[in-house]
Amino acid sequence: METIEVHYFGEIAEKTAKTIEQIVIPQYNTAGLKDYLLETYGITTATIKIAINKQLVDKNTVFTQGDTIAVLSPFAGG
Repeated sequence: METIEVHYFGEIAEKTAKTIEQIVIPQYNTAGLKDYLLETYGITTATIKIAINKQLVDKNTVFTQGDTIAVLSPFAGG
């Protein structure tokens, strides 16, 4: 398996104590990434947003090696 680079922002960066991390996950999709975040950091993933190549994506989007993956804190309303 190859590694992917994940960028963390806001509250997520605080919880992981990182802004960038290289990870290996069995499923190259947002569901696999959310499983990793829950198992590794205890991050409840119901409210986070995930962006791939600067585009917000839905709950089961596939990504590939070289994509830019960002995990974002919940957005404030207003």
